[in-house]
Formats: sequence, C-alpha cells, structure tokens
Amino acid sequence: MKKIIAISVMFALVIGAAFADTSIGGALHLGFDLAIDKNQVNGDDVGMGNFGAGGELNVSYEGDNAGAKFRVFSHWATFPRYALVWWKPIDQLKIQLGQWDGDWGHNQIIGWGFTEGAKDTVAIETTYAGDAAPGFWGGFNDGLSLFIYPADGIEIDIGIPVNTKVAVGTGEYEWDIDDPANASSTWASTTAKPKEKKEYFPAPLGVVLSNTKINVSAAIPDIGTAKFALALRKADKDADLFTDIHVAFYLSALESSGMGAELGLGVTKTDAKKTKIDLGVGFKYESGDLGLKAGLGIGFGEGYKNTAGKSTMPISGQVLPYYNLGALTAYLNAGFDTTLGEDDAAVSFTFNPYVKVPVSGGNFWAGVRFYNSGVKGDDATWSIPIGFNFNF
Repeated sequence: MKKIIAISVMFALVIGAAFADTSIGGALHLGFDLAIDKNQVNGDDVGMGNFGAGGELNVSYEGDNAGAKFRVFSHWATFPRYALVWWKPIDQLKIQLGQWDGDWGHNQIIGWGFTEGAKDTVAIETTYAGDAAPGFWGGFNDGLSLFIYPADGIEIDIGIPVNTKVAVGTGEYEWDIDDPANASSTWASTTAKPKEKKEYFPAPLGVVLSNTKINVSAAIPDIGTAKFALALRKADKDADLFTDIHVAFYLSALESSGMGAELGLGVTKTDAKKTKIDLGVGFKYESGDLGLKAGLGIGFGEGYKNTAGKSTMPISGQVLPYYNLGALTAYLNAGFDTTLGEDDAAVSFTFNPYVKVPVSGGNFWAGVRFYNSGVKGDDATWSIPIGFNFNF
C-alpha cells in the first residue's frame, strides 16, 4: 500500500512539474449588425443581421531552452491550425519550426494593433493606412526560423519556407465554378470555364532557398530601433528571382513624453520591369485617459501605373483618438482612401465611432459605421454593429 501511495505521489509530482510551464487559453468573439442601411431585398427597409463568430484555443509550453505552441482557430466552418516548436541550444541561437502569427514584423504602432480586437466586431479597416501598415514588412511565419543574437541589441533572423510547393498540371480539367452541385450541363457550358487540375509537390531545393527571408534588427539606446529585411521571391525554377527590400525605424526617444513614431519603406517588384514603393508612417500619443493613434500610407513607382500606363499614387490616412471615461472607453475611428492620378478617382471615407465597455473576462462593443465604397456614384451606407469578445 505504501508503494502504491509513493508511486502515486511521484506520478503527481512529475505531472505537476510537466504542466507547471504549460498554459491554456483562448479567445472568443461574436457580433452582428443591430441595423443595416437598406439591406432588405426591396432596397428600402432597414435590415438586421450579419451575425459572425470566431474563436481560438491556444496551448503552449515554455521550458528553459525549448517550448511549443498549438492553436486551433475557428470561424464558422473554417478550422485552420497553427503549431510551432522552438529550441535554444545556446543563448546566441534559437531554432524554430512551424507556423504562427509571424515573427520579425517591422510595424509597432500601425497594423493589426491599430484597432486591435475592435476589428472583430465594430471597427472598419482602411485598405492602405493604419490597419494595413503599408511599407512595413509583415515578417515570416511559416517554416524554419533561425534567430541569431550576436551582441546586445542586435538580432539577425533567417526564415526558410520549407513547405514551399510547386503546382504541376495533371492533364485533366474541371469546371471552374463555386458550387459544382448546381452546375447543370447547360449552365456549365455557358457560364463556367474549364481549368486544369493541379497537384502540388515539394519545391526543388533551389526554389525553396530562393524564397529565403533575412531580417536584421538593431536597437539604438535612447533613440530607437532600426530594421532591415530582404525577402526573396521565386515562384518556380523557371521564374524570375525578385528581391523585396524593407526598412523601418521606430523612434522610442519620445516615449518619455507619451509619444511614439515609426516609418516604414517597402520596395517590391511586381514584375521584372516594375517596382512598387510603399511608405507608411505611424504615430501614437497617450497621456492619462486620452490617447491618439494615426497612420498614413503613400504608394508610388512603376508598379502603380494603371492599365493605360498612367502613373497613379494610392494615398490613405487613418486616425483613432480615444478617451477612457471610466465605465467605458470611447473611440473615433476615421479614415480615407483614394488614388491620385486615376481618371475616375474617388475618395472613400470611414466614420466609425464606437465604445468599449469592460465586462467580466472581456468587453462589450457598440458603434456606428458610416462609409462609402470609393466608387464614383455609389451612395454612402451605414450600420450599427454590436458584439462581445472574451479572453480566457
């Protein structure tokens, strides 16, 4: 009996030690439009609906020199999975394999964190400004990652997409339709187009290595952080090799005054002769209960010429002032998108005030969306979204 008790105690200790560094958590968001402008079939009545839900479950283990993460993310019937493992054999090197949200991204103010969890329920994203982070490299998130720390404040990163695949035609064809079950022979012959079936195989070694990403980050004490990335791209062995260049700088010297600023520049090839240049600027300010975020995006270069060969310039701006009133925080998300130089250029705008009310374990969101499509002649529209998100 004593042996059984001793073994049970030892087993409990081992299991307890194993789970001491293991964490389980997740998130859930649900929302719908309480009212929608002219969303009914007759184009007249105010509608209600657009219910949406999503969530994720995360499991992670963090040891002294190794760890792992696993995530199941769901949005209705979609269940993508993410997983990674990492190992740090020495202090100067970390080896990681898997797929996650991404490492080494250059933006710190604009990007996903601009409106954060509000975009799951009430916030509208502009297409080229704060939420989109133009000019900033998004990082690497799928394959073999090497983190190298040669000195304090210096980091060199290498990402190799080991799951790169190439498509090979099978010689067979299928109808290119959204719903094959509804494709009668008459309908298919007049509406759908045949497409060649594809099979996907591991890419040749040269193609895999020709998609390597290299990132360098250097922290300058009391000033900021500079980042530089080379992103190689090659679709297959017969395709051109492109090299995208990204540089960014975050100014931390202003943080003592509650401010921060960042600048990102991306130079990317659209083909062998055309280059796109994207510039992104982010700014933040926080003092007590008052805060402000702002983002600006500008694009130019041969890659932005239209089909008529005319130079165009996309430009977008977004601001997000907010104030903590105690029981709730009020936000005013506003922005615009347009393309200068286009003959039919129009300005799309967003006016999107909303509030966040803390509840046990999460937040309740409510707001108003007022926006237009940016297409000439289109009327503006509105909706009143509400929703919840929870973290556990």
